[in-house]
Amino acid sequence: MRPAASATLALALAACTGASTPDHAGDVILITVDALRADHITPELTPTISRLSAEALTFTNARANSSHPLQSAATLLTGLLPTRGGSIGLLEAQPSSEAQTLAESLRSTGYTTGLVSRQPLLGAAGFLRGYSDIQVARTGETWSAHEVAQRAAEVLEDTGANPCFLHVHFADPHEPHTSSETDAHPSLSFAELRQRIASGATGPELCTESELESLRSAYRAEIASVDAAIAELLEAIAARAHPAGTLILFTSTCGEEFLEHGYVGHAWTLHEEVLRVPLLLHAPGTIPPAIDTQPVSLVDIAPTLADLLALPERSIGFDGGALLVNGRPKALGERELLAELIIRERTIQRAVITQDAKHISASLYHAPAERPAISSTYI
Repeated sequence: MRPAASATLALALAACTGASTPDHAGDVILITVDALRADHITPELTPTISRLSAEALTFTNARANSSHPLQSAATLLTGLLPTRGGSIGLLEAQPSSEAQTLAESLRSTGYTTGLVSRQPLLGAAGFLRGYSDIQVARTGETWSAHEVAQRAAEVLEDTGANPCFLHVHFADPHEPHTSSETDAHPSLSFAELRQRIASGATGPELCTESELESLRSAYRAEIASVDAAIAELLEAIAARAHPAGTLILFTSTCGEEFLEHGYVGHAWTLHEEVLRVPLLLHAPGTIPPAIDTQPVSLVDIAPTLADLLALPERSIGFDGGALLVNGRPKALGERELLAELIIRERTIQRAVITQDAKHISASLYHAPAERPAISSTYI
């Protein structure tokens, strides 16, 4: 196929299927990161992401719909909340067979699809549906952020003239935050800190400010490494230069807790430190740069892309809503955001979030001191 023809492929397919004309007919690059807090996107720590954000439509009030990375990723890819998309549980969370994923939708319209992930748990069958080129680390393999970017660049090089949908997932920053890529070696590990929490320690016996800062420093170092890898990935995207342009969507599956509510990590609560995530859409010529402060969540991503790319209607509707109209932010009005954390071994919680308040209900909840013992029963 001639390169120019790929720019009109989506338009031709839309005409054949009766779908509307897409606002974007080029490449779609989805970049996701595990456990990246929104408040850690700064020009000093993340210069690449910050530059991208300055050129993008950036949502500054975005939340994940779960604090468990797998449940959150499934929600992002299907537009369905965990309980409706089948993505509940701990290690088994994944999109159900009835929940159509973005990769399936885009592949059906002629996109070449690829997945590169350091997170082995994204290798479950529900997450792999719709991808033609799959590179997911096996359990025990440790790919650096640089290697993830390199693999993604190779996928782009091998992609032909058709528009592509490439999902690139970075597992860092993720506990235990002891990456050998950096010089940051925390003096206290998450495991040791959890043991102290279980023992009932408080004050300096629980954690000194210096120890906590060492953990935060390692976390920041991992974020910086991912930011540098994204810079490499952006070079590969620019080199490909699809004639119809490229849409880059960047976000995180959840945040990370550093004792704000008595514990560390994620997938135990639905507090702000584990739900607030970065979210931006970068598509020069299609989506003008802007800052949007309306409350949005990851469940809105699939319907947003469905509208933007004029994807065929599917049998199961979305739990979220499209965030754009004609490439501009849509006035969403008063709305409630929903979050769920359904892990029967740990906790069952739901949250309703408005502009001014959050209500969290829990039918199964364990205090921080009880959590290490619970974790030890299935680790």
